[in-house]
Amino acid sequence: MSIQDYMQTDFTISTRSETKVGGRNVMSYTPEGNTYRCAIFTPSISKTVRFGKQDFIISKNLYCNLGTPIKLGDIIIIGGGNYDVISLLDTNNIGHHLALGLIERESWV
Repeated sequence: MSIQDYMQTDFTISTRSETKVGGRNVMSYTPEGNTYRCAIFTPSISKTVRFGKQDFIISKNLYCNLGTPIKLGDIIIIGGGNYDVISLLDTNNIGHHLALGLIERESWV
């Protein structure tokens, strides 16, 4: 069995963009418009990741196809919850699938 066999859950993406307003960076999020499939799991081991000069404990691991247009800082909407993408890896650098570390959006906004 491969990870693709577990990709049964739909999710959408809101893409993060930054603009300067009055000398300050202002972030906004735009729904990407497509629905993608993933496998999502709650990690059994705590993993801390540094993102945006802060440390976070990953609350979900998400696996999706390599061509999914996700970048760090985007928001994943899945099962009624919103999650920030704080880590993004091409698993083992073999071009097979992406592994994302997520945190629940309410936990740091």
